Formats: sequence, C-alpha cells, structure tokens
Amino acid sequence: MDAGLSQHHSRHKTTKKQKQKKKQLILLTMKTLCLTLLLLSVYCCCDAMPAALQATAPGRCCFGFQTRSLPLRLVSGVVRTHSACLKPAFIVRTIRGRDLCYSQTSQWALDVYNRTTRPEGSGQ
Repeated sequence: MDAGLSQHHSRHKTTKKQKQKKKQLILLTMKTLCLTLLLLSVYCCCDAMPAALQATAPGRCCFGFQTRSLPLRLVSGVVRTHSACLKPAFIVRTIRGRDLCYSQTSQWALDVYNRTTRPEGSGQ
C-alpha cells in the first residue's frame, strides 16, 4: 500500500507543478499582451502627432535672401511665407523648380508677387 500511496502523492505533486507552470505561462502571456497593447497605443499616438504639428507649424520659412532679380520668363510662381515665420519673405519658384527667398522689402519680389497673384484686367 505504501507504493500505491507514494505513486498517488507523486502524481499530485506533478499536477501541482503543472498547474503552477500553467499559471506562470498565463501570467507571461498576459504581460506580453499588455506590453504589446501599450506599445501599439504609443505608436499610434506618436504617429498622429507629426500630422497635428504640421497643421499648426508654418510651412516654409526663409533665413537668407537673394538680392538680384530674375528675368520674369524664369519665374513660375511666387508665394508669401507663413505669418509665423520670423522673417517675412517671398518664395520665388523658378521654371526649373528651384525656390529662391526674397525679403518682403524687395520691390522686385513684391512686383512679381502682385503680378502673379492678381488676375489680369481686375483693375487693381
């Protein structure tokens, strides 16, 4: 009878060990799942932030300026820099796609800007 009792007792120990391992595995799985969800939510938040910053940040600003004017045939467009830029300027795009900065005090850049933004024959 002692042999039968010790076999039953060793099965009980094995079952206890198996249950303990199962609990540890479940805890590890839960921790991994929680960490994964946390990282996923951080990624989603960080991924959305640059878009929000772009909506409020100025587009392009100028810090150095050209002083020589270009022939008008080389200009494809002119835009003003964003009002949040430290130095107000015009960005003149050439027909080759190059952007050049001119100070807003540049009479040439102001004339080109007015010429390209006002519709012809508007009387303004």
